[in-house]
Amino acid sequence: MLLIFRQLWEILDGLARRQLVLLSVMLSLVAILEALGIGSIIPLLQIVTNGDRMSESAFLMTLHRWLGEPSTRDFTIILALLTLGLFVGKNLFSLLVIAYQFRFVWDTRSRLASKLYTRYLNSSYQFHMTQSSAKMQRNVTLSMDEIFGGMMLSSVLISGELVVIVGTLLVLLVVDPWPTLAVMVLFGGTTVAFYIGLRNRLSQWGGEHEHTNGEIISNVSQAFRLIKDIKAGGHEGYFATVLKRVLVRNCMARRRYQFATSLPRLMLETLAIAVMLLGVVGLLLLGRSPGDVLVTLGLFGVVAFRLMPSLNRLAGYASNLRVGRSALLTIHSDLTASEVGSAERVGATQDAHLTDALSLKDVHFRYAGADQDALSGVGLTIRRGASVALVGPSGAGKTTLVDLLLGLIDPTQGDILIDGRSVLGLSGRWRRNVGYVPQEVFLMDGTLRANIALGLAPEEVDEDRLAQAIALSQLGDVVSALPAGLDTLLGEGAANLSGGQRQRVGIARALYHDPDILIMDEATSALDAGTEDLITRAIESLHGDKTLIIVAHRLSTVKRCNVIHFMRDGRIEDSGDFGELSARHPGFAHMVKLMGLTDEQ
Repeated sequence: MLLIFRQLWEILDGLARRQLVLLSVMLSLVAILEALGIGSIIPLLQIVTNGDRMSESAFLMTLHRWLGEPSTRDFTIILALLTLGLFVGKNLFSLLVIAYQFRFVWDTRSRLASKLYTRYLNSSYQFHMTQSSAKMQRNVTLSMDEIFGGMMLSSVLISGELVVIVGTLLVLLVVDPWPTLAVMVLFGGTTVAFYIGLRNRLSQWGGEHEHTNGEIISNVSQAFRLIKDIKAGGHEGYFATVLKRVLVRNCMARRRYQFATSLPRLMLETLAIAVMLLGVVGLLLLGRSPGDVLVTLGLFGVVAFRLMPSLNRLAGYASNLRVGRSALLTIHSDLTASEVGSAERVGATQDAHLTDALSLKDVHFRYAGADQDALSGVGLTIRRGASVALVGPSGAGKTTLVDLLLGLIDPTQGDILIDGRSVLGLSGRWRRNVGYVPQEVFLMDGTLRANIALGLAPEEVDEDRLAQAIALSQLGDVVSALPAGLDTLLGEGAANLSGGQRQRVGIARALYHDPDILIMDEATSALDAGTEDLITRAIESLHGDKTLIIVAHRLSTVKRCNVIHFMRDGRIEDSGDFGELSARHPGFAHMVKLMGLTDEQ
């Protein structure tokens, strides 16, 4: 339990920690008022049951004189009104504390969810290659709700309930110590025994609930992304069945721990009635007068009425802490781990623009856990304004080389130079000067304008740059054909655009920021001949103006490149223009032959 509290404290930012300290002070004041309220019941019960006993209480006699020695009836009314005022004041203050309490919990949840999301975005590309996107979605959403709606709120309320319980018991110990001790042992022992008996099960059920939440997000996300394949193949039943099984496991775990948290209330209620009735019998057998028994019974009745919900909530809060432990471990790790959200190193290059040449010197790269290098001894020089192609069979290392050029990964050996200066640990400043068009362009649910000017608020979009990017990517006809032009909502995946149109949107997106280098990774491999011709013409219009790096299987887009590098097994085997490689390299010549056969067919 102490470990849970420590980890909750560690994930809080400075503001949240200060707010938590203030909240603890406010809860302590509520507890003091609670104890005073319960304590005020005692003299009222004494006078109501026997007004002649007022002289036995020094407090009542002092208060009686201070009020001008009113009659017993008037004094009783005044005491009742004072007690009522104390409870009303206490409850009004409690409302303020509750409002602040929920503000603290949910404002902190919002800030830390944003912090975690930002850390994920700032994490290295290699980190994302090894992580499940569904789990990261779960961590930013459902797990944060689990921690702050369940654990953090419970931890705050536990401290408040404990102070209330302790304050109330102190009042009872002063009034009647032995029965109070008996109640403490019975009620406290029952609550502790419940928690100890179920804590491991609660952790297990919480972990299962956390794990299945991630599976649900993953299954739903994948199904909707594959909806065309699912419907075309008639696989709806399979995917529905898979999700149903996960939902059943999720439901079972949640049902079990919610049932377990309802047990304390029933046990404590039964125990309270038994203790009160047996206590009456015991006091009478010990020779107490009926009046004394009535006062004690009334006091313990009020206390039981107040403490029973507190003890029940205390058991529930403790259960929430165990149930959310799995989520807390994950979030604590991701908010404190150095590999998550680690700041990228800023290289020695201050001016990140390419003015002369980009060079790779004896570059090697090996993925974590791999037995051999994905790239081995790669060296090349790309002059500003040149058009360069990377070709070769699948698995040759082309995409890995592109990831290095994009600054997504760093070489395990060797160096990358821009104008003769090392840029290892490529900064965001350099990366903004590299445009990238992937094989499959993903378009978000938004306007065409927002998809081209990706990452910019509407008021930040430069209309001149936007128009230039549209012209260079030959996207003007697409914009004109859309009902609202650039402000047309595309919908998720932009199903209303063809593959070639989406690809041209991707080119416009890459060109919007006017990059020095444009990298196209298999950008035309899935397009038909007519669409490929449109994309090829868009690319050719950029020759000489941009430094182009084109990765391709289909060679029609690289015929006019200044240099073509043929790669195999992580190495550059040969370099030259289209004609030179066709004449001297068997592997490239074979690709040319296959392309010719395809064209004939």
